[in-house]
Amino acid sequence: MATTAREARAEALERWNRMMASAPGLYADDHILGASPPSVFVGSAGYPNVLAGPMVPPRFGDTSILDSPEEWSGRSLQEIVSYRLGLVRGVKKVPVGDSPSRYVTQLQDVAMGSGPADADITFSGRITASELADGHSAPFGPVGSIRESRFSNVAPHRQIERCHYDSDMGAADAVLHLYRSGTEISRIQRCFSVGMFGRARRLVPTKWSITATDNTISKSLVGDILDYPLLDSCRVFWFAHLGNSYAVVLWPRRWAFGFAEAWYSGGRPAFGSDFEDACGFRGYPETAGAYFAARLAVAEYLDACQRQAAAIVLREISPDYSIPVGVWQVREGVRSALRGRPEFPDTPLGAMDTACRRLTISKKEWLGQPGVGRTIFQRSITDF
Repeated sequence: MATTAREARAEALERWNRMMASAPGLYADDHILGASPPSVFVGSAGYPNVLAGPMVPPRFGDTSILDSPEEWSGRSLQEIVSYRLGLVRGVKKVPVGDSPSRYVTQLQDVAMGSGPADADITFSGRITASELADGHSAPFGPVGSIRESRFSNVAPHRQIERCHYDSDMGAADAVLHLYRSGTEISRIQRCFSVGMFGRARRLVPTKWSITATDNTISKSLVGDILDYPLLDSCRVFWFAHLGNSYAVVLWPRRWAFGFAEAWYSGGRPAFGSDFEDACGFRGYPETAGAYFAARLAVAEYLDACQRQAAAIVLREISPDYSIPVGVWQVREGVRSALRGRPEFPDTPLGAMDTACRRLTISKKEWLGQPGVGRTIFQRSITDF
């Protein structure tokens, strides 16, 4: 982790440009045939007039793995980036709030699909390379401006279809209904982004829909957790993947949640951290969508146990995480940690000692971050 942030970014850009140059969809043709996983993307630039469209690989068959983060556990960074480079992103400028056009309705049908949808896309010019991902959503391959689009073999996901056509159901209610029915979070996020739920339906940029979905679900779970009895012991979990290392610390106390992440900049660790107590989070977190993704994973664990606890999630980001693949990997990384076998220290500070054994940054440095220090040192009424 001695590489500086600037050096790591430069290396990532160079590697990305090399991969883009050999991406399977980067060619002079203005036409593509293939099966969308299904996958749609809504950009944020130019809001409220945004670029929205499907993502399609130049092949048919079962392409669902290309946009199924829940299925990527154990895959290498190279494998995941290869999946994404195979997706050509078609775009067309559309307003977010008007009555849906035929084109937007097509995107909704694709997003609603229970499996891959066959696509026939004609572009108005040459497909060009995309920029390096922003870190919120998974990267994608070349981009082209759509002149004409046709889709076929779209079989609707029945639960999503019901929520979509229930115009009296609020957007948050639809998200929670689908989550509780077992629908994958990535699928819910896609449908939310193309304005399929709620009474006043609007397109939502993909990176915003990811955060909104994680926030909506985890806030609901925390509301239930506040009525559960306290956890019976301190617990520490670990997991590492894709150049990210996670330590999760839980201990018996009224709900509180701290999240901190660290990376190296100029040879020294740089940090971001956030905190909430039982009153919830106020404002927007310094750690952005990663905060809500981690909170969702912890809330799922406690809800499954029907226990209440305070929690800290520590995330170390190494230069091996050379190409950001999206905040889904935070959610899945913390989920994987909590599926593992924990250790059971005696005290919260002892649990921090245990957690830091497998991290490179010291306990003292972590405790100096507001999101960690406030979580572990703030006292609640249950402490008296």
